[in-house]
Amino acid sequence: MLLKFFNQGYRIWAFAVILLFVVIGTFIQFKFVKLEESRNALEAMVARLQLANNLLVEERGTRGNGQNFEDGAIVIYNRVPKTASTSFVNVAYDLCKRNGFNVLHLNVTGNLHVMPIPDQARFVHNVTHWNAKKPGLYHGHVAFIDFDKFGSSQKPIYLNLFAQTTRPTSVLLLLPEVWRQL
Repeated sequence: MLLKFFNQGYRIWAFAVILLFVVIGTFIQFKFVKLEESRNALEAMVARLQLANNLLVEERGTRGNGQNFEDGAIVIYNRVPKTASTSFVNVAYDLCKRNGFNVLHLNVTGNLHVMPIPDQARFVHNVTHWNAKKPGLYHGHVAFIDFDKFGSSQKPIYLNLFAQTTRPTSVLLLLPEVWRQL
């Protein structure tokens, strides 16, 4: 009796499974179409905003307090530990609005200071084509990126600060001297 039930229900189960796959496939396809439409709308909005920003910059002709800046100026600051890099960047953040430039942080994943080649290519493309953020100071713990290698006609200004360590003053070096005097 049980075997007869499964034999008759086999066709129904097969139909139900096929119908389920068709419904799931249609749902996924619908979601992909909606995602593509959203992406296209977002790209169109970004293009309109960038065009409006470029027209505004051309209309003003100057930035900040009336000084003329080269609109394409890109400065890349490689932050080196123990060289007052935090203080330097804080000064840049304090002065950016007043002087009409942008300061952007390069957040490199983990301790990977050298970006992979595809990331370097995307970075070069983004920095050279992102007119809304020019002139800009990009700072972070990142190694040298050769813009020539990626065919960019725009060359950034590289900025590195180094400390002159002629006299190390470490607590560990001073402790024996302190103990001797006690």
